[in-house]
Amino acid sequence: MDAVQHGKARKFNRPFLALANHYLFEPVACTPASGQEKGQVENPVGNVRGGLFSPRPAFEDLAELNAWLEQ
Repeated sequence: MDAVQHGKARKFNRPFLALANHYLFEPVACTPASGQEKGQVENPVGNVRGGLFSPRPAFEDLAELNAWLEQ
């Protein structure tokens, strides 16, 4: 069994590295007690959620769009 080390310079075990190599992603260890990492994760999630789940207005033509924009 591999030892779990602290910080971002963590050594990952072989099965996890094989998974990362297979799916072509770079594993990055987070530090659970760091408050500055929370915003780096939750901000993009909020941006995607706002883009995917917001209703988008539909218009038949540019005249209808321009009338809606003038309001």
